[in-house]
Amino acid sequence: MIDSRTQSIPMYGAASAWTIFSSSSPAVSIENLFQMCYTRSKEVIRLLKRWMLYCREMYPIFQGLVAAFILEGALYLLTALRFQIPFSLSTGEIVGFFTVFFFLLFLRIADDFKDEELDRRLFPHRPYPSGRVTKRDLQILMGICVAAMVLPNLLFVDNISLLWFFALMAYMVLMSLWFFQKKRIQNNLLLALVTHNPCMLLLNEYLLSITCQRFHLPLLTFDLLCINLMLYLPALEFEISRKIRAPQEETSYVTYSKLLGLRGAVLLFLSVSLVEAAATIYMSRRLFPPVFMAVFAAYYLCSCINGFLYLKNPSSPCFHIGRFARGYIYVMQGTLILLAGYKLWRMGGIL
Repeated sequence: MIDSRTQSIPMYGAASAWTIFSSSSPAVSIENLFQMCYTRSKEVIRLLKRWMLYCREMYPIFQGLVAAFILEGALYLLTALRFQIPFSLSTGEIVGFFTVFFFLLFLRIADDFKDEELDRRLFPHRPYPSGRVTKRDLQILMGICVAAMVLPNLLFVDNISLLWFFALMAYMVLMSLWFFQKKRIQNNLLLALVTHNPCMLLLNEYLLSITCQRFHLPLLTFDLLCINLMLYLPALEFEISRKIRAPQEETSYVTYSKLLGLRGAVLLFLSVSLVEAAATIYMSRRLFPPVFMAVFAAYYLCSCINGFLYLKNPSSPCFHIGRFARGYIYVMQGTLILLAGYKLWRMGGIL
């Protein structure tokens, strides 16, 4: 007959585990302990499956790793080439790589929380609005992202780089709180762009500071600002382009094309591209043979041609501006990495 003390044992918690071991019925105690472990393990597995579902639809892990690699790699190689320093990875660069990955994942989740009500109306099929992933699931994942960023930086990053990291974290918190101006910013797409998008500038500056601190380089220079813009502005272009739609595709979702008109939205996109092209051509003149100035100018010319063709025929999938901008990021930044890496190798900077 089972002891009444055993029957009253709760199934979870450290106190229950101690009660199980101190019970006068070892067989039943071990059975309860295994049952508790089994139940908890099933809960963890279900949680992991929900996280994987969320990442598969909203933040593909492989794409996130590729984006982090391109950003960290391009910034490091261009800085190394500009200041003629050897290529050699340190713990700081590895920490920076994973900081980018988890920072982008954190932003993705925070964006879902900020647009929760809107997404339930316009995007009910997404994991969070549909209920396939719960708020608690994503809150736990956000906590893991913060821990995965903060702990390695505290352990392996020093001085000025750590200050830039905490500036980035502070900006991230302010973004999550809508800078204490939710009503004003949430209903103004342009104001949201101006206040939220500069976080990527801070992220780039943090990554640059790791390399500059390691090699005792000046951080706040015009050339490094141009390098920052070369990597930041394509992401801004994509952010603008994904909210440009043909008139027949518009819904109640607020887009730049609805606010500014299709022509105004495309001109905003091309204006940002012009600044990016100026920074890229200027730095390519300093870093690469003259022929590559023509290559990067051709990239920008293709972007302009695509923009004007989209204006002429916005319903054509061939000239979809968002799809072009996504491809443009990978082609442009991939070219920068290959060129900078090759030139460093030729100079003996990569062994």
